Amino acid sequence: MVMMNHKPDDEISIIFFLLDRMDGMDLNLFNRVNVAHKFVLAFGTICVLCAFLSAVAITSLSSIYKSTKDFDSNWLPAVAELSQMRISLGDARRSEFNAVLCSDDACLQHFIGTRVKQVATLQENE
Repeated sequence: MVMMNHKPDDEISIIFFLLDRMDGMDLNLFNRVNVAHKFVLAFGTICVLCAFLSAVAITSLSSIYKSTKDFDSNWLPAVAELSQMRISLGDARRSEFNAVLCSDDACLQHFIGTRVKQVATLQENE
């Protein structure tokens, strides 16, 4: 055993000081354990870590499912209704444009009737 007389005034001397103190301690406990016990300990540690990782993954997926459920029940129907409103508004504009281009009364009445139906559909969707 080499005696080191360092004062713990900086990091390196603290390490040497601790190594000097630990020199007499029995640190070979892990070396005295049977190989089979080492493998059981390693395998058990891996199993515990996998179980912990699985629990974290399940809780994360649960929160993702809740946000997806909210999106599916609240946001998606509103997007579908908005799409239907855009289609109805486009059809009403197209009917009005065609009514402006008509030259006879039958054509004008047809496109005005179509426009009235599209506006009614648009008002139902609101």
